[in-house]
Amino acid sequence: MLILHINDQVYGTIVDKIDKVVGINHESIQPPHPIFGDINIKFISGVVEKQGDLYIILDVVRIFTVNEEDKNKMRAGVTDSSGEYFVPPPPVGNVQQQVSASNSTIDFVKESLAALKRFIVTDLNINWLYKRFSEWSNGRSGEALQIKTASEADDFLAPFSSPHTSVFWSDTYASSVKKVLPEFSSTIINVWNIGCGKGYETYSFACTLKSKYPNARFKIWANDNDIMAVSQAPNMVYDFDEIPEFCRSFMVKGPNGYSFSPAIKDSIVFEYHDIVNENALPELDIILVRDVISFLPASDQTRVISGFSERLKNRGVVFLGKNEELTGSIWQSITMADDPVSAYLHCA
Repeated sequence: MLILHINDQVYGTIVDKIDKVVGINHESIQPPHPIFGDINIKFISGVVEKQGDLYIILDVVRIFTVNEEDKNKMRAGVTDSSGEYFVPPPPVGNVQQQVSASNSTIDFVKESLAALKRFIVTDLNINWLYKRFSEWSNGRSGEALQIKTASEADDFLAPFSSPHTSVFWSDTYASSVKKVLPEFSSTIINVWNIGCGKGYETYSFACTLKSKYPNARFKIWANDNDIMAVSQAPNMVYDFDEIPEFCRSFMVKGPNGYSFSPAIKDSIVFEYHDIVNENALPELDIILVRDVISFLPASDQTRVISGFSERLKNRGVVFLGKNEELTGSIWQSITMADDPVSAYLHCA
């Protein structure tokens, strides 16, 4: 018989048989995986894998305490919107640590995002994933935390995208980019725009550069692996209403609508290119690559980022997606946490 003391109550439990006694470290206890199902999870404190065996730790407080006061007193449990009880990660210093107790579920999410959307979690986006998982967990428990369909993956990744994807930048966003652009000593500025699509981003950036450096000559190599999109980019025509204010002074009116002036068009070379392959470019001042690297295999992410450091001049700038970040001593962030832009200075 086991004697349990819970609050002011004493319980006697009869054990039919003891197979063996196993010692475990508290740090090795993981939360119950959603595969156990919502009903079982309510009575499981955690699971431990040891020497190939999986041990389930029962939550005796949950089993013997049925009122809300005792549940809240004995465990840091909360209820979600459906009234189901679950155990949140332990409160610790930062977001990554706060969800560390849910590693098994997060690993499942990582695998699902990779399989369904080719979104690969690395140091580039891991902090965003932890923050997003914390938001995603709010009001969900058990299997609801899992991502099982492409639609659920889209919902999870929706906040990841940078502002104004596949459309012109707004005046406000262009101003944010312009604010963090450094002063270059050279009057010739070389830019690599990766993932340019139909050119909305490229033209927006070109107008921003022209506004920031009116006396400089710049060249933008705009690449994309969508051959149809990149082939359309040089000949795009727009309605006046869809053109943001900061671009309008660089437009000319034609019989079918507005297009960019030769001063802008002649500064851009649109080419089909896959980022994972090598290409011949001069030494670069700026790389614009928003929300592209996170969708490459982990090995390619590492290789591409390493290539950036080789291609960029000292004090050159990389613009990433708003939820991507570079690590390492050679990269210095030049944006604030609440900026819609993520930019890094290359400090070789």
